[in-house]
Amino acid sequence: MKFVHFLVCGFWAIMPLMAQDNGVAPLPVEIAPNNPNLYYMGRFDMANEAGPTCAWSGSAIGIRFHGTAINAQMTLGSNRFEVIVDGIPTHILTGSAASTFYNLVSGLSDQDHTVMLFKDTEALVGNASFQ
Repeated sequence: MKFVHFLVCGFWAIMPLMAQDNGVAPLPVEIAPNNPNLYYMGRFDMANEAGPTCAWSGSAIGIRFHGTAINAQMTLGSNRFEVIVDGIPTHILTGSAASTFYNLVSGLSDQDHTVMLFKDTEALVGNASFQ
């Protein structure tokens, strides 16, 4: 089974992640790409077993979770994604051609949160995939 890798730290979680050599540690929970707490907006290719892929600007992936932190494993290429936490834009992720673990947010209060990754770059920049 393949996972969209987001990890959440806390009592419950809604997205998975794994460890990578960039210093971002794994969190305790992984979920599959079809988890009902994970939502996609825009055009995503769900056929790839490695995880969903998008190219178009404005594509977004979001999650609602209970916890204090969330990481994501993604291959962003030259793309940029805006990270929106609880409706507030917090920072921009810049891409890596390799599959990399990113700390999306940490240090949150131990309660329900929403996190959305919003693709800022155009399709000509290339695909981004979520492992």
